[in-house]
Amino acid sequence: VAGATLAVASTLVAKMAKPVLSKKLRKYTLEKSLSGFEDFLHNVVEASPEEGSEYSKYMQENFNELMHIIRENEQTEYGQEYHFEDIKSYDDFKEKIPLQFYSDISEKIDRMCEDGKNLLSADKTLFYFATSSGTTGKRKMIPVSSSFLVGVKKLMISGGAALHYLIQQHGEEKVMSNLCPYGLPTYSPVDIPRTNGGTPYGPLSQSSNSLPW
Repeated sequence: VAGATLAVASTLVAKMAKPVLSKKLRKYTLEKSLSGFEDFLHNVVEASPEEGSEYSKYMQENFNELMHIIRENEQTEYGQEYHFEDIKSYDDFKEKIPLQFYSDISEKIDRMCEDGKNLLSADKTLFYFATSSGTTGKRKMIPVSSSFLVGVKKLMISGGAALHYLIQQHGEEKVMSNLCPYGLPTYSPVDIPRTNGGTPYGPLSQSSNSLPW
């Protein structure tokens, strides 16, 4: 999130520079910001929560968040299948839960579409299924629950903070004209289809009327 926000912010700043310098500045700022973020991620990944380095606090935060997710979802069908109750460390997590693809959980998602019950997380309510375009095969249904919305809101707050700073520095008209040169996208109201279990589904861009923002 931080890296994406920084990259967007630096691109906007570069686009608002003098035309002669704009292209070079954009390339330079993007390279610097992404390179710096990659170095930061590398240091975080290599750090241990116990070693006391400046990066270990980020590892500890990640570990705490991971354990919170594990504990919250122990009693779900997915959590019981992979024995979440036995996961106490990073090594336990890597050992118990293999790398997975959509096809590994598609059977559960199909059942969720049929009866509306959440089998993958402890969130009781499924607000929406965001659909993929289906360009690589059968259309995928991505569950949108309250935890998903919390993550999206955090991302929006981070991006909003960067946008607010740029508007303060350069003015709303200049920033928005660079960010959205063709205007903001609009979507006509549509009849949102529902699964057999009653959950609305469709592209995430058309979900505003179905989500409790």
